[in-house]
Amino acid sequence: MKHFFLLVILSVSILVSCKKANNVVEDDTPPPVDQRDKFVGTWEGRFYLEIPNIPPNSPLENLPDSVPTTLTITKSATSIAEIQIVVNNSITGNRTTKAFVNGNRYFYEPFNAKFLNIVDVSFRGDGLLSTDGSSIFEEGFLKTSAVNIPPLGPFPGINLPALIGVWSSKLKKKL
Repeated sequence: MKHFFLLVILSVSILVSCKKANNVVEDDTPPPVDQRDKFVGTWEGRFYLEIPNIPPNSPLENLPDSVPTTLTITKSATSIAEIQIVVNNSITGNRTTKAFVNGNRYFYEPFNAKFLNIVDVSFRGDGLLSTDGSSIFEEGFLKTSAVNIPPLGPFPGINLPALIGVWSSKLKKKL
């Protein structure tokens, strides 16, 4: 019986000495990186617009080619790939839209705005972060709706066909 107890004590001692301290499993996998973090912040720059074939005397005839613009980007709570973007400039107005991040690029969900409170415009596009993370270049397409407002008194009316154009933005991160 003495030998049995000695054998049990010896076996337990061997098992305890071979067991890893604190049951810690070593894992050298780095924690996941949230790809959206590099986009979060305020970005300032210019919004550029090119719409060919604007008819003379239309409300879009004097639309500027570029205006100052500001983007404010935050992380969305609904998806680990989604960001919220508040676009603010005199062409699109103050619009909140969303985009989806993939690496150093984000893709806008199509969004709508109104030019001069008359013409509906649909925007599509994407943004690309510079390798040093200090600037974003965006580009995309836009399509205006057709507008036909008949003349009324001294107002000559508006007859504007649907138009397709391109847009872009060059932005720097505000520190």
